Formats: sequence, C-alpha cells, structure tokens
Amino acid sequence: MTHRIAQGIAHGIAHRITRITTLLALATALATGPALADDLEITHWGAELEWFLEAGAPAPGATETFVVHATWLDDFRPVTTGEVTLQMHNRYGEVFSEATAGLDREGIFAVPLTLPEPGHYYLTAVHEDADGMREDTLGQVHVPGDHDHGDEDHGHDHDHAGDDHGHAHGEDDHGHDDHGHDHDHGNEGHAHEADDTITFLKETQWRMRFATTPARYEPFAERIEVPGTVREVPGKRTRLIAPADGVITADGEWPAPGREVNAGDSLMRLAVLPDSGTSSGLALDLARAQERLTAAEADLERLTALAEEGVIADSRVVEARRERNTARAELDDARDRQERLDGSAVSGTLALRAPAGGRVESLDVSPGEVVQAGQQLASVLDSEALWVVAHLYPADLERVTSLADPAVRHPGSREWHTVGGAPVWEGGAFDGPGQTLPVAFALAESGPRYRPGMPLTVSLAAGPSRHRITLPTAALIDDDGVQVVMVQTGGETFERRPVRTGIRAAGRVEILAGVEADERVVVRGAYAVLLAGRDVGDIGHGHAH
Repeated sequence: MTHRIAQGIAHGIAHRITRITTLLALATALATGPALADDLEITHWGAELEWFLEAGAPAPGATETFVVHATWLDDFRPVTTGEVTLQMHNRYGEVFSEATAGLDREGIFAVPLTLPEPGHYYLTAVHEDADGMREDTLGQVHVPGDHDHGDEDHGHDHDHAGDDHGHAHGEDDHGHDDHGHDHDHGNEGHAHEADDTITFLKETQWRMRFATTPARYEPFAERIEVPGTVREVPGKRTRLIAPADGVITADGEWPAPGREVNAGDSLMRLAVLPDSGTSSGLALDLARAQERLTAAEADLERLTALAEEGVIADSRVVEARRERNTARAELDDARDRQERLDGSAVSGTLALRAPAGGRVESLDVSPGEVVQAGQQLASVLDSEALWVVAHLYPADLERVTSLADPAVRHPGSREWHTVGGAPVWEGGAFDGPGQTLPVAFALAESGPRYRPGMPLTVSLAAGPSRHRITLPTAALIDDDGVQVVMVQTGGETFERRPVRTGIRAAGRVEILAGVEADERVVVRGAYAVLLAGRDVGDIGHGHAH
C-alpha cells in the first residue's frame, strides 16, 4: 500500500515538471519571437485644443489613417471647421511625412499619413480655419523595423511631454477602415475587467455638459465667507435738474432707463414758460458780466502802469488781476448758459443734456409734463464705477488675516470671481441691524454682471497661504460615502480615484492625496463617467474602425 502511494506521488510530480517545462519553453518562444507593433493612441492638451488620435500599428512605408478627435478646451465642444495637418519630423524640424485632411464629421478628421522608415519621430498637429492656426507637438511616435536605427538616424531623445499619453491597445478591438472611426453609440462607456480604466467616448462627451481641468499646485489659504452688496461709488450718480419753469418735450427718441449715454448727450428738451424770465435773465447776466470784465481789464491796465512807475504798491496790481479773472469766469458761465438756448434767446427752448456719462438709472418726468426750476428730471449712474461692500461680523474680523484680494460669488452660482486689490474704504464702527463692519472694494470690471443693490457672497483670507494641490469643489463626488474624482488619463479613458481633502476656499479644495498636480479631472459630467464605469456588461469599447 505504501509503495503504491509513493508511485502515485512520483508520477504526479513528474507530470507537473513536464507541464512546467512546456510552459517555460512556450514563454521562451514568445519572448524571442518577432515583436508585434501596438496600435497608437495619443492624447495631448494644448493651449486651445485637446487632441485625441487613434491609428493602427505603425509600419514603415504603410499609409495609416490617423483618426483625430479635436475638442475646444474653452467649452469642450467638437471642432467643426477647418483642416488638420499631421507632420512627422525630427527635432530639427526636418519633415519626413505630412498629410492634411478636412472635417470627416463633427469633431473628427481622418488623416491618411504615410509612415517613414523605422525610427523615432515627433508628431505635430496643426488645425487651421478662418479664425487662425493652432499648432501642438503631440509627442513621439516609434516606427518599428528589423533594423530600427531609432534616435541615431533621426537625432531624437526620449523626453515625452507630461501631458502626452501614448497607449498600446493590442488587446482591444481597434482596427481601422478608410474613415477610421465609427462608434457604437449604444455603448457609451464601461470599466475594463483588466484594470480600473473607464471608457467614455468622445461622442458622448460632446453631447453633454462636460468639462475637465488640471489640478493646480498654487498658493492657497483658508478663507471665510461673508455677505456682501454691490454699491455705487459715492459721487458717481449725477442728477439732471430743470434750470427753469417749463414743459418737458422729447428730443428725438425718449430715453429709456438703462440706456448708455455720454456726457453732453441731449436727453430731453424744456420749452420755457413765457413768464419764467429765463431768456431776459440770461441776457441781463451776459451784459453785466461783459461790462464787469471790460471795467476790470481797464483797471488792471491802469494800475499796472502806475506800479511800474512806483506810484502804487504791487499788491494793488495783484488784486486788480484777481478781479479781472473773476469777471472773465462770470462771462464764460453766462455765455455757456446762453448756448443752451440753442443759440436763440427768442425760442426759449433748452436742450437738457446728460451731466456725465453712464447709464440712465431713473426718469422722473414724462413728455408734456410741466416742471419747476430746480426739479429733478433724471439721474445718470456711472456703471463702470462700483464697489463691493463686505459686511464683517465681529467674529469674522478676528479670523480674517488679510482684507486684500477678495473673491465674490453670485447667489445660486458656484463660480467665484476675483475682485483683487486692497480695500478702498473701511467703516469706522460696527453699525446697522446686524452690527457689521462695512469694507468696500473697487470692481475693476463691472459690466452687466453687477448692479447696485445686488447681494453677493464675499470670500476673504483667514489663514497663511502656502502651496497646495487644489481642484474645483465641483470635481468631488460622494460615491457611497467615499469622496472620489474622475481623472482623465486619455481622450476617452478615465479612472475613479478616491481622494483625501483638506481646506476649502472660494470654490476650490485642497487635495492631500489621490491626485497629482497637472492631472486632469472631470469638473462637469463626472457622475455620468462614474456610472459608465459601473456598467460591467459585455458592451465592448463601442469602436468599429
């Protein structure tokens, strides 16, 4: 019995040794056999465009269709105009292969490029349309061969840009036809079984609200948020006042509230009432001013001659010159008021002009209305000069470390806008119903985004600034109690990445672990990418090339 058991064990060991020997021989054969080139997949984020290229395995002399997906980085919409040119060149700019193609369909350019002899080459993409030209070097491409001279032939090093991604997809179904890119739109994304990569097609990204942004390594400080209000700058609201009794009439088109005007623009006209005395009063003032100036000039001339002879003191001349200047100013004022009568004192019609440039804020009269001298007719606000007033509570004031460079956010919005600069005015005491301290900051660029009286949220620094990796808070997803972000590793590939967060301020959050600087994360549409990774059915890539 013991002998039979020993024979069985020996036989089993021998069988296993034979299987191991066979597997080692097969592995050796595969390792020493001819190398198969992988398909190309390249992603590059330039200044204006995201480039995502797919092509078959490179072979010397073969014409390969490079499927170029071009996306605008300002709105993440597909490029729909122009042409794309691909060039393969060495680092000295010597071009070995070049091809150009127009738009194949929205966002996609199919560029047939004949590959050069074996070696390493730089691949450059150029998009040109009526608005200009955009050129980016996408990285290096290796054309394999039996006698691959590599960098010695073409003078290349192997420094790959940090945001260029070349991926091999030998196991994926990525063959190419003449046009090179037909997606199965029913299969919009999935998680690979081999790793945690999630595929999310460009066509899907283009159809939805989608955006990515790189993680930033930047000075970052803890901040507090306080209520704020947009206020007009004191002295920037001017009022149009009736100079005499009369009837208001339109001067062409009646001005509407919100209309932008320049200083001196005619807003309306005033038909002066006959018994107001305006015309005769202006004529009398003009005559008196003229007489006073004539007398003052004659007196100055006489006193100057006497002072030169030493008869009178120089102080008398100084006094006479002052009188002459005053009389001249009165005459200029009388003439200016006379010109407002359209050059005719008989007509009794006054053109009422905007006292300053800005936006018409209020109209207090209507055409045909009788007004009295001194009555307010309209107000004009310089809309380019506005303040943001932050209201600090006593506890806030103790936490704030710097009042400079605040950020503001509109109600209901997630976007923060930097105001910049130091306070232009600080309140001297806590006042108002909430007992707050007002602190005002100048809005450098107001535009239509801000209006007086608009409530805002103001963010102020509440701690020391130091360099940290940060992301927009919109990138964070609560995935069953775990904070995660979706990191874009390629044009159509993403990873679910758990993160550890730190302080938050003005719409951004510190990332302590999980994401490195310059990695791109999804900030709009992240949840859709996460759900695409949850689909583990046999859906494939959705690529039929």
